[in-house]
Amino acid sequence: MTDKVKSQDTASKELPSPQVLNEGEFLEGTIEWFKKEKRYGFIKIDYRCQTVFLHISDVPPELHATLTAGDRVRFKMVMYEGKTKASEISLIEDKEVQAAA
Repeated sequence: MTDKVKSQDTASKELPSPQVLNEGEFLEGTIEWFKKEKRYGFIKIDYRCQTVFLHISDVPPELHATLTAGDRVRFKMVMYEGKTKASEISLIEDKEVQAAA
């Protein structure tokens, strides 16, 4: 195996870091749907006609079993491997929603 092929193999194994969008600000939205068995779902972003992909690896383990459509969440939007996705996902408690209203 040549050095050129070795360096290509090594480079392909290194995953790039996600690029944070919106200057790192947290966004809020509603879980449009989430299927634990499929390991992904989508979040409808508040005040935008846009949804963002969410992967189970970005959901805290304590929420894996309870996260459902309609839940309110806070998250950052990142660019990863050329696609946008939600990151640093947290549940917005009912108290926070009522206080904001």
